[in-house]
Amino acid sequence: MKVTGIVILLAGIFFILYSFFSEPDSASSTVSWAPWIGLLVLITGGISYFKARKEDTMM
Repeated sequence: MKVTGIVILLAGIFFILYSFFSEPDSASSTVSWAPWIGLLVLITGGISYFKARKEDTMM
């Protein structure tokens, strides 16, 4: 489960960086949501990683 959390965490970081370097004059309205989606993925990855780490220390 730790690996899944790390992968989701890295995906969130990659998505946030990609959204900042994307073309701002795009006609799509979803471009403005991109940093928030990346932040949500980043938080989800962090929570799943720390929950898995806590479970490993309890055993």
